Amino acid sequence: MVRLILVYHHGGSIVTKDNGSVVYEVDNIEELEQLDEDTLDVFAVRNHYLALNYEKIEKCSWLVLGSPLDTGLRPITTDVELLEMCRAARQNNNKVHIYYEHVISVPHVEEEVPELIEFTPNSVIVQESQSPMANAPPKPPLNQHSSPKGSRFKTVLPKSPPKNQAK
Repeated sequence: MVRLILVYHHGGSIVTKDNGSVVYEVDNIEELEQLDEDTLDVFAVRNHYLALNYEKIEKCSWLVLGSPLDTGLRPITTDVELLEMCRAARQNNNKVHIYYEHVISVPHVEEEVPELIEFTPNSVIVQESQSPMANAPPKPPLNQHSSPKGSRFKTVLPKSPPKNQAK
């Protein structure tokens, strides 16, 4: 079992100096030690920026041992790239350097909150004595065969067969 050391470079950006050299400026470094190579996955390596309290990243890359930043950075996006990074780390005392390139964040400005309006219930309470239905006649039961006045429908009762008609 191989234990890796991941050295995260975060909070800065890759900058080309006037003399042509490429550096990572405003370099914050955090080392994670004793990581088991067999259980390491792309998401754990890439998403460590969340534990560093960053909202987003643009890129996550590892640096090939002995290479300059402008040509030696390799992306970490697939398992194949992760395996290549682990092989390279074994050649460097199990240590690998990882660089985050951050997204330039724009502050979110909220619009002014509108004034709150006092809540007013929609229902009106009517006392029984004031209710217009208080003096209305009771409704007939549903099984009654009469239809209410003004109804467009008429209740029709079945005709009874004629009583013993002579032929």
